[in-house]
Order: sequence, then C-alpha cells, then structure tokens
Amino acid sequence: FACARPPTRRLCYAMGMRLDRIVLAGGGPIFEAVLTSDVVGTRWIIPKDRPIRVRDIEGVDLLLCIGHPHVLTPDILSVTYCVNLHSSLLPRHRGRHPVNWAIIQGDREIGLTLHEMVPESDAGPILMQWTMPMDPTRETYSDVMKRLAAMAPVIVQLGLCMLREGSMVPYEQDHTQATYDRLRTPADSRIPTGLTEKQRAWFINGQHPDTPAFEVEP
Repeated sequence: FACARPPTRRLCYAMGMRLDRIVLAGGGPIFEAVLTSDVVGTRWIIPKDRPIRVRDIEGVDLLLCIGHPHVLTPDILSVTYCVNLHSSLLPRHRGRHPVNWAIIQGDREIGLTLHEMVPESDAGPILMQWTMPMDPTRETYSDVMKRLAAMAPVIVQLGLCMLREGSMVPYEQDHTQATYDRLRTPADSRIPTGLTEKQRAWFINGQHPDTPAFEVEP
C-alpha cells in the first residue's frame, strides 16, 4: 500500500467524515466485486450507462465511482465528496481501459488507486494505492482483472475506514509522469504488423475476451 504521504494539497481530515449515505456509480467486474462484498453498507446505485445527475447525489455523504465512464461536471463535484477507484497506478494510465493498455504496453506492475475526483479525468489527489506485479507475457486481461477485483473490496473498506477516522492524508499526483489512454474499439484488436514476439504476446493478452485479437490476411 501507499498512503498517508506528506500532503501537498490538504491536511489530514482530522475530524473524520460521516459516511452513512453513499452512492455507487459504475459497472464491470471490479464494481461488482465491491457491490457484492457489502463493504460499503447503505448505498444507492447509478449504472454506468447514464451520466450522474445532481439530484442523484443531493444529501449524500460520498459518491464512489468504479468503472463509471462519464466525466463528472463541476456542478456534480460541488455537491458532495467524490472519489474514484481507478484500475491503474496513477498517474500512469489515466483514462479508458487502463488494464488493457497496461498489458499491451508491457507494464510489469499494475494496481488500484483510490483518489479524489476533480474536473480533469483521473487527476485528483491520491488517497490510497495498492500495487501488484504483473507478467504481460503470461497473464491475460481476464487473469489480471480477477486479481484486481479480489483486492478491490479490501481497498474500498480500508479507505472508507480511514476517511471515517480522519486518518487519511491525500497527496497530489506527479502530473509530469501522467500518461493517457484512449477508448478502445473492436477494431483496435487487430494485431499490428512489425511487433516483436514479446510485443505480440502482450497485445494478444491485453484484449478483452469479447474482442479477441485478430489478423487480416494480406
């Protein structure tokens, strides 16, 4: 874990936070793992197929996004405390489909980052970060997602506990090290030419099982 580093933006929330009413927004395996674990307790759910509206979060203590693809507007961010669980080691792999891109690019480690949400996507101060090794030549996207999903409830539970106790110290990301990943489409599963044997393995392993890697005959 990486947490409680010297803050550059805020002091520790010394008085703690009331987190009786939480809204969960998102979808996917990591979202489902947190939802079914019941570590959040009382909560409302917003599916990932629609943007969050102000009336969805009025009067709540926390908005927790996991795999929610819509960028939050400033009016949403001003209503309540907004936190995101992102499946990469921020500031690397901000944006969409970070696990796919991490494998395709041959990263040797990956993890989960719990961070505050700001208008810029995945750029807010980090609350907590968990790292695990990854072998992109052997592990598939599904393999890595299973391991991340297994750890996600632990990260969320610990993060919420620290926020309630007032022991959380957010710290700014190193924005000079940020990388950005774009939305992937089925066409992106076409295997590029000119890859080395190792890069080809990374590319094939990094594809979602619904859109496996393919080649086009010349």
